[in-house]
Formats: sequence, C-alpha cells, structure tokens
Amino acid sequence: MKDRTRLFPESAVRNIMFQILQGLAFIHKHGFFHRDMKPENLLCMGPELVKIADFGLAREIRSRPPYTDYVSTRWYRAPEVLLRSTSYSSPIDQWAIGCIMAELYTLRPLFPGSSEVDTIFKVCQVLGTPKKNDWPEAYHLANAMNFRWPQCVPSNLKTLIPNASAEAIHLMTDLLQWDPKKRPASAQALRYPYFHVGQALGTPQQILEQGRPQPGLVPPQLVYSHNRRCSSNPCCLSLCLPPSHHLPTNTAPPPGLSSRSSPPCICSCPGGSLPTAHRAGARAATEAHPEAGTDRRNSTEPSTLYC
Repeated sequence: MKDRTRLFPESAVRNIMFQILQGLAFIHKHGFFHRDMKPENLLCMGPELVKIADFGLAREIRSRPPYTDYVSTRWYRAPEVLLRSTSYSSPIDQWAIGCIMAELYTLRPLFPGSSEVDTIFKVCQVLGTPKKNDWPEAYHLANAMNFRWPQCVPSNLKTLIPNASAEAIHLMTDLLQWDPKKRPASAQALRYPYFHVGQALGTPQQILEQGRPQPGLVPPQLVYSHNRRCSSNPCCLSLCLPPSHHLPTNTAPPPGLSSRSSPPCICSCPGGSLPTAHRAGARAATEAHPEAGTDRRNSTEPSTLYC
C-alpha cells in the first residue's frame, strides 16, 4: 500500500474489509484476539484475496488480565492500550480495523503519532475529547498516568476521507468508538449496510460459489472436470455445468434442464446415474459448446466426454 499511487475504488476496499472482518470473526469466535492488527500483518494477492497473519501476540479471550500495555503498532493501538490499561479484550482488534479501513481509502495512516501521547492527541483531533459520561474509564486511566486531556472538537470523517460513502463513514465511526464496549464485534460489523449493496464479496472461490461472479472472475459456461468421474463408468469424465444464471442472458438452458436447475456435474454416459433428460441436456450442451468437451491442458486423463 505504501508504493501505491492510485486510490482503491470503494468496491475493492469493501471486499478487503469483508475478508478481514470474516477472518477476525472466526478468530474471535474460537476464543482468541489478535492484538497486532495492522496493514503489514495482512497478506494480499491484490484486493481479491486477503489473509490475516502474524499471531505472535494473540491471546485467549478467556485468559485473565493483566496483559502487557505494549501491544500492536502505535498507529493502530486502541485508546485503552495507549492509556496503559492492562485489562482489555477483542475490541482492540476492532479499533485497529477502523484505522486500517480509513487507511485503505486514503493510503495514509489516520493517527500517525510519534509517541503514545502524540497518538492520543491525534485521536482527540479526529474524534474529539471523550466526555466523562461517554467513557468514564478514560479519565481514571489518564489520571493514573498523569495525562491531561486536550480540549478538542470532533472532526467530520467525511472531510478527512472524502472518497468514502456514507455507509463506510458509519462503519468507521462505530469501529472508532472511544469506549471499547460500544465498538461492534466483527460478526456484527458484517451486517452493516456497507456490505449490503449488491456486490459479490469474499475470496474468488466464495464469489464463484455465490454464483455472482465479478469482472475477471466469470467462469466458463461449461467447465470440464478432471476430478469427477461417472459412477457407472470410470472411464468417463463428467461435464460440470455452473448455475444457469452464469450463462449469457440470451442463452437458453440446454434441453432437459430447467432454468432453475443446476446439477453440479452431468454425465452423458449410457446408464449414468442422472436422469436421461439430464444426460440429453449435457450432450446437447456439449454440441453447442464443443470446446467444453475437450481437455486443452496437458494431462494423461482421457480427453473425451463420452465413452
């Protein structure tokens, strides 16, 4: 991201965030929190595939405090940790995700403090000084370290991140709550309107399984399978048909298949396990798309569809 010169489109940011939150939801569900979420700990193959890495600081959620107050990189460190609390939990991951999300939109860190105190000042400049009734613990922690709160008014996140939609600002605002108890959990964040805009989200494999391919990920109309064999004749390889809505809009389903049917694999062998109508549909589909019935890759497998 440091070497990138062009901003990510929001669709790419949304898909990256969806995968990160899915991963965190899985981690938290199984009783752990990461404690060091930052862009450097995200392994990416473009915006299409994102994995969470580096679990060296991870702890069990049910483990008993005190924890060390020196965790996570300073720019992504939650306020309770900056204020040296030794009793914290998975909400510190949610704060870091809010910081990462803002950086994905701007390609710049949101709170680039030169020290812990400077980072708190930068957080106050963006979010405003927390009020005592909003997060009482903040003042107890500040008093313990002789820290005096600066008097700041909150900035408008939309002004700081102009290329983010209203739904994105809503999610970031909630993730960047001073009070850790008010930050949405990862599973809850995935239900925000930001992720429900009709865009296929997830890894390339998840998108294909959803049947809503993105540009560049559209599967072929007919996929020749190396691995599936006919149950009645082992020398016959199967012809896999994706769901019918993967076909062009002006293409009718093959004969014998309704517009709603989408058998995972269709075998055209005589005596195959599928109904005759389905076998006829597969044969007609192969005649309409002869390239699907031939294996064009180097392989020792039989290259014909029919026995």
